[in-house]
Amino acid sequence: RSFFQLNTKQSVNLYNVVKDWMPRSKTTVEAYSGIGAISLFVKDKAEEIIGVESIQDAVDNANENAMLNHADNVSFICEDALAHLVQEKEVDTLIVDPPRSGLDDTMKETILKSKIKTMIYVSCNPATLAKDLGVLKKEYRIVKIQPLDMFSQTPHVESVTLLVRNDDYKPRRRFDNRKNRDYKPRRDGDFKPRRRFDDKKDGDFKPKRRFEDDKPRRRFDDRKDGDFKPRRRFDDDRGSKRFTDDKPNRRYGK
Repeated sequence: RSFFQLNTKQSVNLYNVVKDWMPRSKTTVEAYSGIGAISLFVKDKAEEIIGVESIQDAVDNANENAMLNHADNVSFICEDALAHLVQEKEVDTLIVDPPRSGLDDTMKETILKSKIKTMIYVSCNPATLAKDLGVLKKEYRIVKIQPLDMFSQTPHVESVTLLVRNDDYKPRRRFDNRKNRDYKPRRDGDFKPRRRFDDKKDGDFKPKRRFEDDKPRRRFDDRKDGDFKPRRRFDDDRGSKRFTDDKPNRRYGK
C-alpha cells in the first residue's frame, strides 16, 4: 500500500533539487512522507526530521528504511500531526508531497497559521499546484519552480516549488565593497574601463608597445652601424652558380 515513484532515475534528480533548495534546519517536517524517500535523502540537512503519513503500512516501511540507512535523526509517525508538531516544536522547513488532489483545507490552514520559514512543495499535478499556491501566497512568496519530466511523451509532469515566508524573504542583491554604505546601483557615469599602466608609478597612462613611434619596425643586418638592408639569399653582383656557360652540364654528359 506504499507509494513510490516508478521512474527511479528521474526521482533521484527530483530529490537532488529538493536537497539543493533545502536550507540548513534544526527541525524539518515532511508531510505525505510515504516510505520516507525524501526524508532519508535530505537527512544531512537537518538535526531532526519527522515524517507524517496517514497509512500505517507506509510508516512501518519508512521506519524500517531509516534503520537500514542508520538515520538516527529521522522518525515517522502515522497521524495527522502537523498541527500538534507546529505547536510543540519550532519547525523551520516543511516538505510536502501530496497526491494529485493537492493539499486539503486543513493542511493549508495549518500552514498559514504556523511560523514555518521555508516550504518545499513537490507536486505531480500542475492544476492543483496552481490552486494551492493561490491560497499560500497570502503568507508565502514563490521563489522558484523547477518542473521535471517524470514520464516522457505523457502529460504527467512533476514540479518542485520553493516558498519562503514573506517576513523572512530577502531578495538577492549586489553590494559595493564599502560595508557601512547603503546599496547603490552602478550608474553609467561611474563606469571606468580597465586600462594598463606603464612601470612608472607616477607616470601618465601609456599603452604598451614594442617599438617607439619615431623608429619603424624593420630588420637590420649583422653590422651594427650599417644602413638598413633587406634580407636576401645572394648578392646582386653575383650570378647563379648552378649553371654557367663555361662549364658543361656533367649530369647529362655534355
